[in-house]
Amino acid sequence: AACFTPSFAEASMRDWCAYGPGPVSSCNKLFGTADGETLAGIRWLQEHQQERFAKYGLDFPYLQQADGTPRLLAACDLEHSLCYFSRYLSARAS
Repeated sequence: AACFTPSFAEASMRDWCAYGPGPVSSCNKLFGTADGETLAGIRWLQEHQQERFAKYGLDFPYLQQADGTPRLLAACDLEHSLCYFSRYLSARAS
């Protein structure tokens, strides 16, 4: 398991994710990261998601919070996406 926070008691869905080989492979392909740098890749995606979507003209359909603001993608959301991205690349290559 990988955690952005020093304590599970302080962790939230936004800050915590467990990841396997899929996100490791995806981050390596996207960023050229080593196995131990997967969290840095997930954190970068998390911190830059809105500017990246805007740069590519993508109107991402964020869920809305109770106050009407978008619920940005959390670490676990990005982990799942990276896992499926890895599966897609593997299927495409075969």
